[in-house]
Amino acid sequence: MAAALDAFGELGYLERHSHLVKDQIKHSESISEEFQPVFVSDPSGDRTDFPELELAFDTNPVGTICHVRASAPDVFEWDRKPGTVRFPVTHHEVGRADVTARAARAVEELADFYRRRPKKARVRR
Repeated sequence: MAAALDAFGELGYLERHSHLVKDQIKHSESISEEFQPVFVSDPSGDRTDFPELELAFDTNPVGTICHVRASAPDVFEWDRKPGTVRFPVTHHEVGRADVTARAARAVEELADFYRRRPKKARVRR
């Protein structure tokens, strides 16, 4: 999780806040009844596509899956939030893998995902 947060920091995103949500990350291996989204934003204003992102982490003994989506801090149910893209960070590769490149690729994939599926970019009411 720390490696992914550091990677978004390298991309210019700063951690703003997080909170605990009583819901599960859907379609994951997590058995937890809660997840903690972390909201990061670009204070420079350079990122007009995603000035704020929401990250959620599904951690297991091997590593972490980082879920990336458009920010929806006032929505608490996983299925009502915008759609996600994700990337892995395994424990054994931290310090050797280019996690920042994975994070950058995830932001690009998110933009492409929302272009192809505009309804997934919205909060479901």
